[in-house]
Amino acid sequence: MAPISTSELALRLTALEATGAVRRTMSRYMDLCDVPRAAFAPEALASLFSDNAIWEGTGPEYSGKFGRIEGKEAILAMLCSYLPPSPHFRRNIHLLGEGHITVAGETAAGSWIMQQLSEYQDGDQDLVYSEHFACVFDNISLGEIEPRTFSFNSPHGACPECHGLGTINEFDPELIVNDEALSLENGAVEAWRKNGKRMNIFYSRILRQFCRDFSCDSSSFRRSLFCCSQSL
Repeated sequence: MAPISTSELALRLTALEATGAVRRTMSRYMDLCDVPRAAFAPEALASLFSDNAIWEGTGPEYSGKFGRIEGKEAILAMLCSYLPPSPHFRRNIHLLGEGHITVAGETAAGSWIMQQLSEYQDGDQDLVYSEHFACVFDNISLGEIEPRTFSFNSPHGACPECHGLGTINEFDPELIVNDEALSLENGAVEAWRKNGKRMNIFYSRILRQFCRDFSCDSSSFRRSLFCCSQSL
């Protein structure tokens, strides 16, 4: 791993702290909107919003129902119309996923999968399910839940090229054959010349067998034929 400068480390630490603050803010917001609760605290809810905050419903379900609300006071008034002492909800529970947060300087953006289980005072309930494991409002989808879904190092869903390792090991012809003027039997493969007499005999035996199997002439086996052998 390449060394990290002090300034880069400071930026990463700042972003990490900001990500934690965003998560705590969202969790606190959901907690304050849960019903029932011992007491509703509008001042605590107001502290989560800046004076010029914007609360906007998105998706076909919520954009028409809530629209766009600007300013802390207007947002708080809207929320208070649904929360105690308003008799709107009998129960209102929020289940918040881990989410994805991106921090850029003084701003941050995030997205979460949230499930809201609501029971109203008139006895109606909102319990939404999807047989496709997708949100019915914005079509965000998850695969079928199974044990490997919760494994932090599971290969399930990993990159098919690097298999989740982040690096790919490849042969570099420039390092393997660094002198095109040499034939294989005269030491074209650099690594084979640095392993002592016994290993040289071993590799020579393999080379002769390879050339017999693929009808190659080891005395004139140059870079072009060596590259072709990689695809055999």
